[in-house]
Amino acid sequence: MSTTPQTLETTFETYFVEGTLGEGGTGFVYAVRTPDGQDLAAKCLKSECANRERSRRFQNEIAFCRDPPHENIVRVLDDGFIGEGDLKRPFYVMRHYPSTLADVIPAADPDQGLQLFAKILDGVEAAHLRGVWHRDLKPKNVLIELERNEVVVADFGIARFAEPLLVAHVETKKRSRLANFEYAAPEQRRASESVNASADIFALGLILNELFTGELPLGTDFRLIADASPSHGYLDDVVDAMIRREPAKRPTIQQVKQLLISREVEFVALQKVDQISKQVVPKSTVVDPLVANPLEIVSIEDFDPTNSRLRFRLNTAPNKRWIELFRDPPKGGVHKSHGSVLIAPETCNFEADVATLPANAGTAQKAVELMKGYVK
Repeated sequence: MSTTPQTLETTFETYFVEGTLGEGGTGFVYAVRTPDGQDLAAKCLKSECANRERSRRFQNEIAFCRDPPHENIVRVLDDGFIGEGDLKRPFYVMRHYPSTLADVIPAADPDQGLQLFAKILDGVEAAHLRGVWHRDLKPKNVLIELERNEVVVADFGIARFAEPLLVAHVETKKRSRLANFEYAAPEQRRASESVNASADIFALGLILNELFTGELPLGTDFRLIADASPSHGYLDDVVDAMIRREPAKRPTIQQVKQLLISREVEFVALQKVDQISKQVVPKSTVVDPLVANPLEIVSIEDFDPTNSRLRFRLNTAPNKRWIELFRDPPKGGVHKSHGSVLIAPETCNFEADVATLPANAGTAQKAVELMKGYVK
């Protein structure tokens, strides 16, 4: 039996335990305070659950949430362990959110409920795009601070992580019960059945219906969204698709979003992974570093008559696609408008952050002017 610790210590910080905020099947969440008065929360494994499998899952959860790919996924701020003889109980520290979705559902109006759901979709989709399936989605695992309009998906303790994100290998036993019963997909209730991202879709469908009706759409006789909010009745078709018994017949989150967008739900956006930062961002976001930080000529070296070329130093090295467009711009591009026979962009060579262009003593000055225009 786990006892409530008085303090939690990490390498550089001490956290004073103020009380217990919640208890799950495998752990406790404590209210903690730093010596300088900052109120936070800490999740800690129970003594009876601090076995090898659960500890490894906890380790993967910490690794993923230490640098989450999206603002709607909980962030781990610090981590450590409680030593109890030969037993070590790991814990991690996060922000303290005053509410969970379970607290908010009874009082949420339809528009607020849909906005909350959109943020939950973003968080779960971000996890899916990075190869993480939550597998334990429920209102109590969605943390909320309404005053700041902040929503985060939490508790990745039984999530499935793609190989690149694994820091500790976990073997799931065939009879391991991996999810809460109420929000578990049918395949999670059957032994030896594979469980993938579709299980999260099923749970999200239940949550969407509950946000509007206060009820879980289990069985065939449940309250429809159209009964609770006629203007949002179109969501019943979305829920029906998400809670189909066969996993392969459920939509992806992107498809759910497309259905909402088709209904002009303006705060829903499709997302993608920024391959540079590995963060998940709206698909409309420009993430090309040469767009965010355009190429410029930072210096021009004197013309060297021995090799008849001008040298230009750039602020960064261009990529292959930039060079292709420089040499052969789209029809009507700026190069063609110069109409110059003195310089042809396709004759410009690039090596790292240096560009060279053929010229002679009589054309060097004109070449400089044209090159500036080409790069711009």
